[in-house]
Amino acid sequence: MARGVICSSGSICRNLVRHRGLVSRHFQHYCHYKGFDADITLGLFKVLMRGNAALWLDFQPQASLADMAALKAAFDPRYKDPGYHNV
Repeated sequence: MARGVICSSGSICRNLVRHRGLVSRHFQHYCHYKGFDADITLGLFKVLMRGNAALWLDFQPQASLADMAALKAAFDPRYKDPGYHNV
């Protein structure tokens, strides 16, 4: 589990999640590179949500809020730009 500062630069953190809250490859790669476990990745994702994405997150069932894969599966279809090919 990674310790210390999760993200030292606010601008880097904000850019890890794409416009409209998309769970981007950059965010996923960043978390993997930093060695974040699933709990830290999930927590960071929740903290980075803004605007309508944050409101959407507030109304999700507890089961999906506890699992990054489930949350991503619910989140991406709603916010993913059809022209953006995210893996």
